[in-house]
Amino acid sequence: MWGTAFAGLADPCSCVTFVWGVSRHDNEGAVSRVDTTVRVALIEPTDQRWRDTLAAIRHDFYHLPEYVSLESSRMGGTAVGVYVDEPGVRLLMPLIRRAIPGSDASDLISPYGYASPIAQFDDVALLRGALSAVVQNLRDSGSVSLFARLHPILELPDGAFKDLGVLVEHGQTVSINLRQNDTRQWSGIRYSHRRSVNHSERSGHRAFIDDTGQHFDRFITLYLDTMRRKNAAAEYFFSQDYFSGLRLGLRENLHLCVVEIDGSIACAGLFGETDGIVQYHLSGDDEQTLKLSPSKFMINHVRQWATGRGAEVLHLGGGVGGANDSLMFFKAGFSHCRRPFKTWRVVLDERRYAELSGADPDPTGFFPAYRGAPSHAS
Repeated sequence: MWGTAFAGLADPCSCVTFVWGVSRHDNEGAVSRVDTTVRVALIEPTDQRWRDTLAAIRHDFYHLPEYVSLESSRMGGTAVGVYVDEPGVRLLMPLIRRAIPGSDASDLISPYGYASPIAQFDDVALLRGALSAVVQNLRDSGSVSLFARLHPILELPDGAFKDLGVLVEHGQTVSINLRQNDTRQWSGIRYSHRRSVNHSERSGHRAFIDDTGQHFDRFITLYLDTMRRKNAAAEYFFSQDYFSGLRLGLRENLHLCVVEIDGSIACAGLFGETDGIVQYHLSGDDEQTLKLSPSKFMINHVRQWATGRGAEVLHLGGGVGGANDSLMFFKAGFSHCRRPFKTWRVVLDERRYAELSGADPDPTGFFPAYRGAPSHAS
């Protein structure tokens, strides 16, 4: 049996040391306690420890320092990696520190996507000890709250977060198991989706991966037009500089899939690829060809392309904010595989949180409350 107890000792520098204990029960029921030091460092994306950790732990393109830096610029914040490397546990959590409007305080949020903590650990108790030290470090750094989107594929055990804020499950995401052969993958696709793909093939529609950047500007136009058509929130209208940063900074990890119908680009989407995980990131469709369902043809092509490259999973994500909506219904037509999407919320300074939000901390509602109501693209 395992049990944990924690005590924190703050250090004024960016690397903070905490002492925590693991209680072990021997065969006769006697309890022994071994104190372990956990050192937590807040590192910049340029720090070599960031890349060394990614080389050792399976991760997604959302964890790449280039992506986190780009997101921090977009959000007007500062990129920071929470780093732990101790015997039995190694951890990295990308975050963005943002100023809270109308105050002198700041909070922390993970970059857009699934940039959750990634970790290697010998035991859940060791991981929980590391996360407890992380929370204490962030609390001592003066941040008001922490909001992190957890990765549905690179899932950490819920027990590691016990009594450390709140885990909120928002719904399911859809993934395609690319380790299955093509016949099994195809049979897992909804009949209406298969019929649409077959119709596209018979009609001579063309899907291909464009890693030259030739059609990137057309993708941007399609994406922005799609966001306008869906009345998306302002936060989804990424700038030209942001798109350029994605293409140039993540050249080896981000691929553009294009669907061409009768010589015109009808659909295009960005897909991340890292450590055997392919992520459906952003896409746009030409309104004039929506009835031909080019996005179904695109996703099926990426499924086959990724399988041929030896990838293990194509993750399509879920509905808006995890909802069981029309977007989720569309994605669900490609696979029966489901994974839960969760967020981790921690109120680090309860008094300040209450002052800013005008209410007692409630991490289960919109979080953080002082940033207002949520908005999403659908």
